[in-house]
This record gives sequence, C-alpha cells and structure tokens, in this order.
Amino acid sequence: MQILNENAQDIEYSGLVIDMKRTAVSEIRVLEAQESTVVVQVAEGSDYQLEDGKFLWRGDWLGGVLLTQQLDLKTGACQRRGKPRGWTSAGQTEAKATDLGGRKVKLEFPSGTSGLISGHQYHFRNVSRTMCSMHSTRSARITFRDCEVNALPSMGFVSQFTETMTFQRVNVIPPANTIRTCPAWADIFQFSNCKGEILVDSCRLSGMQDDALNCHGTYLRIVEKVNDLQLLVRYMHPQTYGFAPYVAGDEIAVMNAQTMREYPGNPGAQVKEVERVNDKDWRITLNGSIPDFQEHDVFDNITWNPNLIARNNHVSHNPVRGFLLGTRGKIIVEKNVFDRCNMSGILVEGDAVKWFESSPIRDLMINSNRFIDCGIEISTTVREPKQAEPVHQNIRIINNTFENAGVSAKAVRGFVVRGNSSLHSPMKLDVQPSCSEVLRE
Repeated sequence: MQILNENAQDIEYSGLVIDMKRTAVSEIRVLEAQESTVVVQVAEGSDYQLEDGKFLWRGDWLGGVLLTQQLDLKTGACQRRGKPRGWTSAGQTEAKATDLGGRKVKLEFPSGTSGLISGHQYHFRNVSRTMCSMHSTRSARITFRDCEVNALPSMGFVSQFTETMTFQRVNVIPPANTIRTCPAWADIFQFSNCKGEILVDSCRLSGMQDDALNCHGTYLRIVEKVNDLQLLVRYMHPQTYGFAPYVAGDEIAVMNAQTMREYPGNPGAQVKEVERVNDKDWRITLNGSIPDFQEHDVFDNITWNPNLIARNNHVSHNPVRGFLLGTRGKIIVEKNVFDRCNMSGILVEGDAVKWFESSPIRDLMINSNRFIDCGIEISTTVREPKQAEPVHQNIRIINNTFENAGVSAKAVRGFVVRGNSSLHSPMKLDVQPSCSEVLRE
C-alpha cells in the first residue's frame, strides 16, 4: 500500500510522483510477428528471466489467475483477452526463448501461431485482490493535487466511508521515456459508500485494467430477522468482506431485489448498533421497528451517497468502462473525453444480482463531453423493467459530441437528450419503452 488515510481529516497531498521499481502489471511490446516466431520488447519495470530456454515472468505478484490485455498502439483500443497461446498462470511460455539483448527476446513456438500481433502491447497481471494502492477510510476532506502516479500495485485510489474528496490534476499515466502503457492494476478512482462533495478535475487517466472512475455504494442482502429490532445482513460479492457496513446513526432503506426500488410506504430505518458475526455477516440493531422485506431484498445505506463532479478529464487505453456511476447524490459529468473505452464511456446500472453495487440515480447531468467509439449506457439488472416502476430518475444528456457512438437507456423516469452532435455517422439512440417523461431534441 502506498498511502493510507484512516480516521484522518484535512489532509492534502501535492507535487508527488509515485512509481515502482517492479510494477504489478507486466508488459511486452511485439516488434515482429511471423507465424510461430515473434520478437518482443520487455517493458521497463517488468522483471523476467530465461530459464531452460523458456521465458518466465518474475515477481511476487505471480500465481493465481493470470489476466491479459491487448493494446493496439496505433488506435489506442484496449481489450481484455484470455492468456495468449502457450502461456501458463505462472507467467511462463512454452516457446523457445532467445535473449537478443536490450530487453528484446525472440520467442519460437513449437507449433501453430503465437497469437501475438505486431504493433500491439500485452499486459499481464494476477487478478487476486490483496490490497489497495491508495486507501482512504472513515476520513474527511482528503485532497490530491498536481500528482503523477506511474504505478498502482492493486486497487487504485479506493475511498470508503470518506466525506468530501478532491482530485485535481492527478495524472495516472505511464512514466515518460519508457514503453510502459498500463500504470493501473485495476480501477483508478473508486469511491465506495462516500458522502459529501467529490471533485475529480483535469486528470489524465491512461492505461488501466478496470474502470477509470467508479462511484457506488454496497447493497447487503437481508438474511434473517433475529428479533423485532435485529437483522442479519450479508456481503454477497466474494471480493467484499471484512469492514463494518454501517455505523450508529446511518439511515438505511429496503430495496426490492426484483425491481431495484423501495417499497411504497415502507419506512426507512436508523442503525443503532453494528456487530460483526464474521467477515461476511453483520448483525444490526435498529432504533425502531424493522421495515418490511422479502427474500433476497437488500439494504441501501442512504446516508453515504455523495455528490460528484467529474470534469475536464481524459480517459484512454481503457479495456472496460470509463465512468461507472451509482449514487443518489447530484452528479455532473462535463467536458471530459472518453477515448475508445472498450465498453461504455459512461455506465449507470446498480444491481442486487452480481456486484451488489448501489444506488439508483436521482440527478445526473452529462454535459459537453466527447465520446470516441464509446457511448453512454443507462441500464439495470431488472429482468423486465416497467415504465411504471423506474429504477433511475432525472437524467439529462446535453450538448455532447459522439463519434461512432450513442446512447441507450432503460428504466428511467425523466430522460432528456438534447443538443448532442454526432460525427461521421448519425447518433445512435436507443430508448426502451421502460423509460418515461422522455424529451428528445
């Protein structure tokens, strides 16, 4: 872990440059590719050795499941892929390896083609989530300004239960004068159950293995009614565990897992006490009676929903989504560039099925952004969303520029698409019947 803020207040970091001698993401650049023979350049910070004529990655990050990404250096398009042919989870190839000097290696595969493409860069990492790179928890007013981060060894800037954060001119980019292209092991900015005001302004985010920015809460499933004042709740996703989901005074609400909505007339509740049963299960005591709930329903922590402004940022070399947004607070996304994200430039979802990331959108403005080969998706995990039961509300998409991209939406009440332009081809617009109060201009 590079930086930890725990129970901290009024902390500012500025002028920092952070890198690692041995990066958590290993990279090779394919210089030549001919059938079963390739010549690769190993990026700086990626330790390797030739052992018994085989190429082998070195480093304590190895083992477990190996994930690979492929970056087209000409277009900037990046995507996840399975392990290249002949590579093991231990980071070794079946190819005959010859050292050509200057961190160049010739790989000769015994049969068939290598599957590697000339002019492409390949990223290798172990997917085990063992730590965070920069972590803020139970803190307030944390600021990063004018910093450059060249290597995030694990889950990026992870902020949990922190009130008011500012990131201005924080560039997560490869270091100059290297061939490295992937500084971030996974997400770059992740805000989980935060509150107050979050500002992400004028940041360059280039080269990651997950979302550039992810703002959400965490749904916990209601497992059991212990008595008239106590419930047992559970973290459902296997990668979420070990930290208290609430503190005394937090307001929580029951969400119907089938509709991702609160039950009409069902009161919220206030937490009185939280007790750990184990890393996944927590016993909570309420100040009043228990709200109505059904099997598989979840709790949403209403107290920890921030307002978010993300402006003037540039996202590139992204294999998944640019921004993933889920908060009941006010969101403004303006004047950003989303350059060829492999999935959506912006995704709104929220689910109680897979990731258990809350919350529904209540006020979202997407204004004056540029989307290149990636668009906007407003979605839900509800199987058959109904117009009478919208998941999200009050979303405006105004004055944006789309290049080979567009907008899709479902389960939104109050949806405005106005003043947008599209280059090269007509703007793609798919508004499902589950949306209502739609204005298109």
